[in-house]
Amino acid sequence: MNVSRMIFSLFFCASLLADDTGTDKSGQALLAEGDKLADAAQYTDALLKYKLGYEKILPVMRGLKFREAVEPKFMERSALQDHMKMLFREDLTEEEMLLTDGTLKAFGFVAADFKTEETMLQMLSEEVAGFYDPKRKQIFLIKETDTSKKPGFLSRLMGAKGGFDKDEQKSTLSHEMAHALADQNFDLEKMEKATDGDDDRSLALQALIEGEATLVMMIDMQRASGGDGTEMLHASPAAMDASFKVMQGMMTFASGKTFRTAPPIFRDTMLFGYLKGVVFLLHLTNDGEWASVDKAFRKPPISTEQVLHPEKYLKDVDVPVAIDLPEFTDQLGEGWTELGKNVLGELQISILLRKHWGVRAAAGWDGDRYAVFAGPEGKLGLVWFTTWDTADDAKEFAGAYSRYIGTRFGVADAKPAASNEPTPPAVADRARVEHEGRVFEIIRRDKDVVTIEGFSQSQTGKLADAAWKAEKKAKE
Repeated sequence: MNVSRMIFSLFFCASLLADDTGTDKSGQALLAEGDKLADAAQYTDALLKYKLGYEKILPVMRGLKFREAVEPKFMERSALQDHMKMLFREDLTEEEMLLTDGTLKAFGFVAADFKTEETMLQMLSEEVAGFYDPKRKQIFLIKETDTSKKPGFLSRLMGAKGGFDKDEQKSTLSHEMAHALADQNFDLEKMEKATDGDDDRSLALQALIEGEATLVMMIDMQRASGGDGTEMLHASPAAMDASFKVMQGMMTFASGKTFRTAPPIFRDTMLFGYLKGVVFLLHLTNDGEWASVDKAFRKPPISTEQVLHPEKYLKDVDVPVAIDLPEFTDQLGEGWTELGKNVLGELQISILLRKHWGVRAAAGWDGDRYAVFAGPEGKLGLVWFTTWDTADDAKEFAGAYSRYIGTRFGVADAKPAASNEPTPPAVADRARVEHEGRVFEIIRRDKDVVTIEGFSQSQTGKLADAAWKAEKKAKE
């Protein structure tokens, strides 16, 4: 269900590789030459000159070498958008798309008639200003011709749609060049493949990847304004987080129509890698500058919990629980098929329950695994096993989730969390909602909670009994 796996923004490549020393000044000189070319409306030549400049600047900044040149690929904007859609369909199989769509609808992130694939494609293509493809080792760039629009930082961060703006192009280039440099040193494609089947882990990895590239971009912008950039490595993570919370509220005014109108699960997971990713990176650089970042690429965070609570990655390491759900073939009735299994994680649980003590209800997450099923007449079913740090955490989640289910299906006494309700309601160890002949049941045993949703009463009992046989172990 992760809608932000593809690596966005802008960059390209050409020929010269960086030397070990004396490259920063020559790199800045190349950027200045690019500015002159841009002033003369020679945009492609300007981009190539900027690229040469960053090939010299970034190795000095990051302490990593480019191992080979990255191939540039220039396209008209419409062609680039079409190409990105092709890559999207190449990256996401039909079966994975069915699971994504089924997951969003089974949990209630979106309405039953929501056009999931269409929305995802529109979000990707309308925001893109170019992107780095770790599979092809290429940077895809837009052939710019219009100079009338001058996007600001917020738009640049999400991929501006305006014409050729020198500052925009350089800051976005530094972002994508950072992706290329990280890929050549740590193999981003291999890292991403390791997260298959675990969207929570994938989101955590994207926070590391996008956080690093965005921090590089911010340092480059600071250097362009006269600073040396090193002070950014020691910036306050708390202060940056506070600034980003304000910025996130403004994002809807600085982005495309699809982004502005998309459900929160799309917007928040997409922004997570950039905003919370930078805050996570600052915790790393405060601890050990770029060496700590390099270490993190060798041993990435494995849950959004570790990104949201960096102390659980850096100090009191909290390794989440991997849950192995059994197969449910014998418990399903005729006409039911499994679409697949995946992990929701703390971030997405907090988004799901955002009107029902979301952050508090999701805190204390220790692991989860769900299976989504397609049934007769387009019905969807869900089996979800969550485990929590303590029994109290499990109670809070069960209370919040039961209120969410009640609100979702219009149970009379259910309502969103009110400001005077500081904690989720206490619920019995077993709670049930029936809607249109389908059962939605929540069962808690100590630190574990199982939910069975969308089946008949007889199926629900059988599926619950099977779900409790799930095996748990520390996630590797």
